Amino acid sequence: PPRSTPLYSSAASDVYKRQAKKLENVPPEEIQPPKPHVGVPTIDALRYTGCEPDLADLYANLLATSMDRLTAYSAHPGFVDIIKNMCPDEARIMRYLAANSKYPLLDIKVVTPSNESFVVSHRHVSLLGIDSQCEHPPLASNYIDNLERLGLVHVNTDVRMTAEEPYKRIEDFPQIAEIMTNLRKLEAKRIDLDKFRLEVTDLGQQFIRACVIDKEKQKRG
Repeated sequence: PPRSTPLYSSAASDVYKRQAKKLENVPPEEIQPPKPHVGVPTIDALRYTGCEPDLADLYANLLATSMDRLTAYSAHPGFVDIIKNMCPDEARIMRYLAANSKYPLLDIKVVTPSNESFVVSHRHVSLLGIDSQCEHPPLASNYIDNLERLGLVHVNTDVRMTAEEPYKRIEDFPQIAEIMTNLRKLEAKRIDLDKFRLEVTDLGQQFIRACVIDKEKQKRG
C-alpha cells in the first residue's frame, strides 16, 4: 500500500516499537543504523509479517543484530531471503534447534529378505514437529527438506546419536508404533530402521545467533 495509508503507518510504528524492545540492553552509543542491504529489505518484510509472529520475530532479531555495533557482522544479508523462504513452523523448528543442535532421525525400510532389496516407506521420521510445537507436526519431514535446502541444517546419514534412547522414544510414539506394527504384517518382508541425525550447519548457527535467539535476552561481549 502507499506509504501514506494508515495500514503502512501502523505497521511502521509496530516495527519501531519492536526494535526499541529488542535493543533495550544495547548502550545507546553502540546502536548504529543498519546497512541498507540488510536494513531496507528487513524493514519492508517486517511491515507485512504482523500476522505471522514467528517470522516477524526472526526479522526483528535480524534488524536488531544489524543495529548493534558488536553483532552487526553476523547479520548476513542473505538471511532476509532465507526467512522469506520459511514458514512459521520452520521458524519454530529453528528455535527448538537453537538449544538442540543435533536431533535423531530414522528411516523405516521395508526389506525383501530373498534379495535384500528395500523401499523406504517413511523417511526422516522424528518427533521434531511435536517437540518444536509445530502447527502441522506431520509435515516435519518436508520442513527438514526445506531447511536443508536453505543451508541451515544437514541430514547426516553417516552419524547417529550416541545413545539409543532418543530413537526408542520415536519408535514408541503411538502413531509410529502403529505404523511399524502394520508394516510387520506384510508377508515375506522385514522391517529395518536406518538411524542417523539432523545437525545444524555453521550457517545455521550464525542464523540462530542473528535471527532466532531473542536479541534482548542475549549477553553482549
